[in-house]
Amino acid sequence: MLRSDAFIPRIRTNDPAVFELSFAGRRPTAPTLRILGDALKHNTSLKRLDFSDCHLTNEDVTPLLQLLECNKGVTHLSLANNPDISEATVLSLRRCILGANNTLSFVVLDGTGVSADAQQDLNFIISLNKFPTQLKQQAHRARSNEENFFTFELTHDTTDPKVYNEESARLVSTSLAHNTVIRTLKLNRCCVGEHSLKELRYLFQINTTLRRVALQENFLGSDSAVMIATAIGKAGAKSSIQDIDLSINEIDDEGCDAFTQLLEENTNIRVVSLVRNRCTQVALDRLRTACALNCEPAELKPLLPRLQRDDPTIVSIILPGTADVAARGPGRGYFTSLGAATISEALLHNTHVHSIILPSNHIGADGAKALASLVARTQSVTAIDISRNPINDEGARHLILGLRQNDSVVELRVDGCNVSSRAMSEIAALCHLNVQPLPIKKLLAKGVEGTAQEDPLRAGVLNLAYQPKQPAGKWKGLHSESMPYILTILSKIPTITELDMCDNVTMGDAAVLQLVPYVRDPACRLRKLLLCNTGITDVTLNAFTDAMRVNYALQSIVITPNSATTTRPQQRLDEAVQHNQFPAAVKDLILPLQKNVDGIDEVKFVRNANVPQTVSSDPVEAPYGDDAMRILTAALQSNTKVTRFVYSGHRMSNRGMGYLCELLLHNTTLTEVDVSNNDVGPDGVEDLSSMLEQNVTLLSLNIGSNPLTEVGGARLLNALQTANRALQHICVDNCRLIDLTKRKIDAQVAANTQPAMFRSILEKVSGIPVVKCFGDASIGFLDARSVQALHVTLQCAPSVAHIRSIELPHNHLGDEGLKHFVELAATLPNLVSVDLFDNNMTLEVAVPLLKEMCLRSSKLNSIRVFPTDVHASDPGLQEIDDLLNCRTITGDEGLKHFVELAATLPNLVSVDLFDNNMTLEVAVPLLKEMCLRSSKLNSIRVFPTDVHASDPGLQEIDDLLKLHDEAPSFQATYVRLQTAINNLPSAASLANSLILSSSTRTASTGPTTMLEVSDAPLSVTSFLLLVRLLQRRGGCGHWIRGISLQRCSLESSSLINGLIPLLECCTRLAGLQLRELTTLNDDEALALVKVMQQTPTILQADIDASIFSGEEYYINTTKSLIEAHRHAAAVTAVENIFVATQQLTSAAVSRVPGQKNRTSAAGRPAAAVRSLEEESAVLMEIMQDALEQMPNRTPYQRGMYSVKK
Repeated sequence: MLRSDAFIPRIRTNDPAVFELSFAGRRPTAPTLRILGDALKHNTSLKRLDFSDCHLTNEDVTPLLQLLECNKGVTHLSLANNPDISEATVLSLRRCILGANNTLSFVVLDGTGVSADAQQDLNFIISLNKFPTQLKQQAHRARSNEENFFTFELTHDTTDPKVYNEESARLVSTSLAHNTVIRTLKLNRCCVGEHSLKELRYLFQINTTLRRVALQENFLGSDSAVMIATAIGKAGAKSSIQDIDLSINEIDDEGCDAFTQLLEENTNIRVVSLVRNRCTQVALDRLRTACALNCEPAELKPLLPRLQRDDPTIVSIILPGTADVAARGPGRGYFTSLGAATISEALLHNTHVHSIILPSNHIGADGAKALASLVARTQSVTAIDISRNPINDEGARHLILGLRQNDSVVELRVDGCNVSSRAMSEIAALCHLNVQPLPIKKLLAKGVEGTAQEDPLRAGVLNLAYQPKQPAGKWKGLHSESMPYILTILSKIPTITELDMCDNVTMGDAAVLQLVPYVRDPACRLRKLLLCNTGITDVTLNAFTDAMRVNYALQSIVITPNSATTTRPQQRLDEAVQHNQFPAAVKDLILPLQKNVDGIDEVKFVRNANVPQTVSSDPVEAPYGDDAMRILTAALQSNTKVTRFVYSGHRMSNRGMGYLCELLLHNTTLTEVDVSNNDVGPDGVEDLSSMLEQNVTLLSLNIGSNPLTEVGGARLLNALQTANRALQHICVDNCRLIDLTKRKIDAQVAANTQPAMFRSILEKVSGIPVVKCFGDASIGFLDARSVQALHVTLQCAPSVAHIRSIELPHNHLGDEGLKHFVELAATLPNLVSVDLFDNNMTLEVAVPLLKEMCLRSSKLNSIRVFPTDVHASDPGLQEIDDLLNCRTITGDEGLKHFVELAATLPNLVSVDLFDNNMTLEVAVPLLKEMCLRSSKLNSIRVFPTDVHASDPGLQEIDDLLKLHDEAPSFQATYVRLQTAINNLPSAASLANSLILSSSTRTASTGPTTMLEVSDAPLSVTSFLLLVRLLQRRGGCGHWIRGISLQRCSLESSSLINGLIPLLECCTRLAGLQLRELTTLNDDEALALVKVMQQTPTILQADIDASIFSGEEYYINTTKSLIEAHRHAAAVTAVENIFVATQQLTSAAVSRVPGQKNRTSAAGRPAAAVRSLEEESAVLMEIMQDALEQMPNRTPYQRGMYSVKK
C-alpha cells in the first residue's frame, strides 16, 4: 500500500501492481487530490480508494467525485470516520453513479454525517451499476415515482457491454410494481425470454396504472404468451392494461388463443398485436373479434353467441346509441363500425333475426360496408335502421350494391346519415322491388326523345337510369352510369327474358360492356337482346362473342344498325349465338378445339339410339344430328391434338358423313373414328370411299349399325382393295351386308396390318398349297393379328381344300397367335404339316392347344413348335408326338394306339378316324372301350353311315355316345344292365331285378327279372336307349317277366314309342304296371291295347285309369283285353289268362247299382252314371266267368286272381 507521493507516477502509467491506494488517518491536501484526480482519469488498474479518518469535508470530496465520473476502474470507495461529510456528498455520489460511472459498486459511509435512509438509498443506486446505464437511470426514476415520467422504455444498446437478464427483469418489476405514474412499458429488442417473464409476472399482477405493454422482437414463444395472459388474468379487474404489443416474436396459435380467452374475461384490453408471429389467420381473426368486442358496448358480448347459434327467441336487434356512460361503461355509449361488422358476421347464418335497429351510433362507412355484405347474403332480414349514423354516400353506395343482390329487405332507413337524395331514392326503389316484384317478360329501356317512358318500372328503379332534361318530363338516353340499375332490375325480376335498349345513342361501349358479366353469369335468363343504334363498336361485339362461350340462354342478339361495327365481328357473334341451339356439351367444346388446347385428345358423343325420342323428352337426350357434326368438324379443321372422334347414336345422315369426310381429307391427326349407330346409307359410303382413297392416317373406323346395304358395302370394299393401305381396323356389324361381303372387308383391312411380303401371300393364298412366311427384321415379323388376317382371308376364299402346309417360323405369334391358329387349322380339312418354330410360345399354353389341334385336324401328321430337346423332356409334347405317330399307323393297330391316347385326354369330345382300313370285329370293342373311358366324348366317325345303320355294335356305340348327356344315375344303371346282358349265356336267365328309382328299394331274387322305373328323372333319350339295349341282344326279353313304370316324366308319344317295342321284345311278360303317367290320346291308347292283345302271356296288369282319356274308354279297353285273352289259342295255360287287378277294377266296383242320386267327380248327370254302373256290372260278370274257366288253378292262384265285389 502506498502512503507517499511516490504513487502518482505509477498511477499515471497504469501500473497493474498498484490496485489499492489508502490515505487512512492522513489528511491529503487539496493539490494532492487534484494531482490524484488527474492521474486517475485514465487509470483502470486501481480498484480501491480509502479516505477513512482523513477529516475530509464535503468540499474536499468534490474533486474526488469529479474524477470518479471519468474513472473506469475504481470499484470500492471508503469515506468512513469523516464526520464533516453530510448528505450533500451523497447527492453528488448519486449524480456520479447515475451519470457516467458504471464501475463503483461499494461505498463506506460509516462514521459520517449521512443518515441511514440516505445510505440505504445510495446503496440501491450503487447496486444499479451492474445493469445497463439506460435501465439504471429509468429504474431509479420509476422507483422514485418521478412525476411526468410516463413511459418506461428500454432499447438494445450495442455500445453497452452489460446485457439484459433475469436480474434486469427483476429490477424492472420491482421498480414499477408500486409506480403510479408510468403508463407505458416498452422492452423492445431487450432479449426478454421466458425466465425474464417469470420476474415480470409480479409486475402485471400488482401494477394498477400501466396501460400499454410492448415486447417486440424478443423471441417470445407461446409459453411466454400464455404466461403473460395468465398473469393479467389473475390481476382481474385491478389490471388497467389496454394495449399489448407482442409483434415480431415466435408465438403460435396456442398463445393467440390464450389472449383470446383472456379477452373474454378482461374487458379492459382493447388491442393485442401479434403481427409477424406464427399464428394462423383463423386464430388471428378470433383474437381480432375478441378485441373488437371489448371496444363496443358491454351488452354486445353476451348477444353474439346467441346470434351465432341462431337462437329462435331473438328476432330483432335493437341497440340505439346513448350518452349515458354509466349504462355501458366508460367511453362505451355508442356502437362503432367494428361493432356493426361483428353483428353482421354473427348474422351470416342466422335465420330468425328479421330486423336490425342501430340508430344514433357512431357507425361509419366501414360499418355500412359490413352491413352491405350481410344484406347481399341474407334471406331473413327484412328491415334495417341505421339512421343518424355517419355512413355518408360512401356507406350508402355499399348498401346499394348489397341491395341489388338482395330480395328480402323491404325497409332500409338511412335518415340523418349525410346521404344524398339520389342515393336515398335508389335505396327506396330497390326496397320497393323487394316488396312486390313485377311479373313482366320484356324490359323496355329504349332511348326515347321528347316523351316520357311508359313502363311499369317508371316510378321505381328505371327512372333512376335516365337523366331528365329540360323541360321536365322529357328523357335522354341511357349512359354508363345507368347500367347498374338495368342489371338490378334483371336480377330482381326473374321473368324478364327480353331486353330492348335500342336508340340509346349515348351508351357506347362503356355502358353496354357492363352487361357482359351478366351475360356470362349462369343465372342469365335473357333470350333476346336488342342493341340497335346504341353507339357500340367492334370491342363490344368481341366481348359478347367471348361471353357466349359460357352463355346457354341467349338465342338472339340484334345489333344492327350500329355504324361503328364491322361485318366480321358481327358474323362471329351470330355464329356464337347460333351455337346456343346445340347442347352445352357440344358448345363448350368448340372453342377449345379451335384454340388447339392441350389435354383434349378425344371428342366423344355417345347416345343410346334405342331410346325413342318423344316431344316431351329432355333436349339433352335428343340426337344432335348433322348440324352438330358440321360445327364440330369445322372446329377440328385446324386442330392437331385430337386423335379420336366418336359420334355414335345421333342419327347422323349422309350429309353429316359428308362433313366428316371433308375433314378427314385434310386432317392428319385423327387416327380413330366411330360413327356407329347412325343413319348413314350407300350415298354416305360413297363420300367415305373417296376419303379412304386419299387419307393415309386413319387407322380405325367403326361404321357399325348403319344401313349401308350391299351397295354401300361393295363401294367400301372397292376403296379398300384399290387404294387404302393404312386402315388397320374396321367394324361393319349390323350394316345389312351379307356375310361374304363383311368377311371380305375384314380380310382386306386385316391385310393392311401385315408386312408387305405377307400381304402378297394373302392376295394369292387361294391358289397355293403351302403358306410360307419366315420372320426377318428386314421384312418384318408376323404377330397374332397376322393369323387372324390369314383366317379371314381363307374364309373369303372359294375353297380351302388345297391348303396342305402352313410354315410361319421365326415370328412373334406368341400364345395369343397360337389360339387363333388352332381355330384356323380346324377349318382346313387337308392340312398335314404345321411349322410354328421360334414364335415365343410357352409350354403351359401351347401343349393343350396343340393337343386340341391334333384332335380337330384328322390329317395333321407334323407339328414343329419347340426344339427337339424340349420335345424329348416334356411329357405333354411326347403325347402330341404319339398322337401324330398314330396318324401314320393305319388299320386296327393304329386304332389300338389311339384308344390308349384318348384315355389320357379328359376333355376329348370328338374323334374322326374315317377311312383308315379298320375291321368291324376289332374296331367295335375298341371304340366301346373308348366311349366308356372318355366321359365327354360325343362324336366318333370311323365307318360310313350305312355300316352304322346295319351293325348292332356300332349302334350300341352311338347309344353310348348319347348316354354321356344323361344323368349320372341312369348312366350307372345302363352300364350295369349292359354288363349283365353281355355276360348272359344263351340258356341262362337274369338273376337280379333291374331298378331305376329315386328311392332305395329291395329287389327280390328269383329266376325272373323285373324292370322297374319309378320316380326317376328319365328322359326320352334314356328310355329309348334302354329299349334299344334290350332289342339289340336277342333273347334278353325272354327273361323279363315284369315291367313297372311309375311316376316317370315322359311325354305320351315318347312313352308309347318306347313301350310298344319293349312289350314286343318281352315274349314272356307276365305282369305290367303303368301308374301315374302321362294321359294317352285315343290313337296312342289304341296302339297300347293292340300290342297287349298280342301278348297273351300277361297274367297281371296294373294300369292307372288316368292314362286313358276317359273312364268309358277305360272300361271298354278292359273288356276288349279280357275277351281277347279268353279266346287265345293257349287258353289252357294259367299264364294265358288276363285278369284285371283290384286296382284296375276299382273304378268299376265303386259304381254298384243302388246309388241313383250320386254324380261323378267330373260332374256327369245321373243317366251317364247309371250307364257306367251297368257296364261295370257286365264287366264283373265277364271277369267272373273268366275265372271259372281257369283250369288247374291252385288255391293260391284262385286267391291271387279273385275279384272282390
